[in-house]
Amino acid sequence: VDDGSSDDTNEVVTKYGDLVDYYFKVNGGISSARNYGAKRAKGDYIVFLDSDDKLDQTFVEKTYERLLEESADVGYVYTQLRCFDASDEVTEFRGYSAHHLKNSNYIPSGCLVKSELARRFHYDEELAVLEDWDFYLTLAENGFIGVLLNEPLYFYRKHFDKGSTLDRTSQRRYLRVRHLIMVKHRTFYGIRSTTWHWSLYLAHEAIFTCQQGLTKVWASLRSSTQSSAAQTKR
Repeated sequence: VDDGSSDDTNEVVTKYGDLVDYYFKVNGGISSARNYGAKRAKGDYIVFLDSDDKLDQTFVEKTYERLLEESADVGYVYTQLRCFDASDEVTEFRGYSAHHLKNSNYIPSGCLVKSELARRFHYDEELAVLEDWDFYLTLAENGFIGVLLNEPLYFYRKHFDKGSTLDRTSQRRYLRVRHLIMVKHRTFYGIRSTTWHWSLYLAHEAIFTCQQGLTKVWASLRSSTQSSAAQTKR
């Protein structure tokens, strides 16, 4: 799915002929592109692969075999990530737990997912970040879980300029989106009170304020230390 790019993607894809189905659409963001692709996927399984990432050549084979071994409520298989370019880190994601998923997302976007689930439960196109977490929470509250294949089979590009969406997202914006997602899934969290909504909002704002304060204190201490060191040298 070409989400409105202005480069030579079309020319590159054309070289592969009938091996690749190419779709061009007006730019709508990552969630829109994934939903667009899911609607047009012809197979029983789908992998959402971002344009700057890669898959190990055994990714599909191994995740498919693992999914076949699982019960019907397992809707997707995820793996560890092996970073490349700016980092060579290998992740250590935990095994699937709905309880821990409520706290934060530890499941990458590049999973082998049953296509019927990707078509039935769409990515929220209003979210610019944390859309993966929202998607997995939606699956969980509808009775579908994931399973970990504990091998680094998804290659995740870490940009030297910190160019990923999460890297470019401000802390306050991140916390506000997190808040909206938790409110959206409040039934799954087992809380129905509207008071919880505002308490959560205030908690996120307090976290942001504390982090900002600590950042300023640390910057001040570092500046004082450097100043003292310079005076000592004199």
